[in-house]
Amino acid sequence: MKNFNWSNFSAAFLNAVINSPKTPKKLRPSFNTDDAVMLCPYMDGIAKVPHDDFIKKYRDEIELVFLKNEPSVLVRTWLHCTGKKLKKSEAELTALELDIMLKELMSKRFTPGLVLAYRRALVIVGKGLDEDAFVSRFAIPKSFDLTNAKIPENILHPFQQDAISALERGLNENDAGLLVMPTGSGKTMTATWFILSKMMNQGYQVVWLTHRHMLIEQPAESFEKLSGLVRENNPKAESLNMVCVSGVHSNIARANK
Repeated sequence: MKNFNWSNFSAAFLNAVINSPKTPKKLRPSFNTDDAVMLCPYMDGIAKVPHDDFIKKYRDEIELVFLKNEPSVLVRTWLHCTGKKLKKSEAELTALELDIMLKELMSKRFTPGLVLAYRRALVIVGKGLDEDAFVSRFAIPKSFDLTNAKIPENILHPFQQDAISALERGLNENDAGLLVMPTGSGKTMTATWFILSKMMNQGYQVVWLTHRHMLIEQPAESFEKLSGLVRENNPKAESLNMVCVSGVHSNIARANK
């Protein structure tokens, strides 16, 4: 994993891992130090990067030392793992509220999704990345419950409705279609509306490609918001699964085959 460095972590966390009863004695230093740089070779001996086995083995240390002492990372991890929203800004959260978030994470079953969320949290710090640019609410696969999803009212402009009609004609006549609209005219809304109401309710699986991971967020939010459209013409549809794949989202292996 390029540019990952354990020296970006607190000495408290590194010491917690290195001196854990789960760490073989031969991998522990014979001296005590609070210098993170000096502890890095010992961490490398345990794991050069935070792979899944490392995360499963040191879950306690990750939660009780790393996340507990990294409030911002804790909040982002909690948001992505629970799907909940903050009712106040991060800066306004109290120590008690942060503790409740941590306990909620600690009580969760250690699913692959939670392992992935913890790995991403560690990579954020280990690579010195900007959290907003790295962490996504769609970093783990989503399954939308269509039985409770609201079918949105027709919020499209007339020109968007015309575009959807043209796409439907193109698909019926030529098995192909191309949506071309000016910047700011609602291409994402138009395209997701068409896909959900005209294709996915017929059982199609859809691949949405972008050339940058940041461009995944808007369509993902649109698919979530408009997911109820699938049931408009297919009342038997019960769920919609979505997997966002990129260097900062899920791995391609998480996609259904």
